[in-house]
Order: sequence, then structure tokens, then C-alpha cells
Amino acid sequence: MLDLTGILVSSVMMLIVIFRATQLDSRTPWFETPPDPNAPLTGLDKARANAARHIPAWRKQNQ
Repeated sequence: MLDLTGILVSSVMMLIVIFRATQLDSRTPWFETPPDPNAPLTGLDKARANAARHIPAWRKQNQ
């Protein structure tokens, strides 16, 4: 019975750690280098910049 309780408690603690790690990783990625602000836009970045220009001003304020 104590073995089962220990396994259950440690499993729950691992799930909590994994959940918190994924939350923090979405805010501040661990292994991602910051983009160079002077680099030219290419591919997906250029598409995002074009799409951001087409968003109405009222919608930008609400985001």
C-alpha cells in the first residue's frame, strides 16, 4: 500500500513539473536564440509582417 502511494505521489509531482515547464517554456523558450533585429525578413516572418499591416486599427487595440 505504501509503495502504491509513493508511486502515485511521485507521478503526480512529475506531472506538475512537466505542466509548469511547458507553461514557462511557452513564455520564455529555453533553447531558442533571440532573433537578430537587423536581419532581413524572409518567408514566414515577411508573411506575418504583411498580415499585421492589413489588421484594422480597432482590432489591434483589442488584442
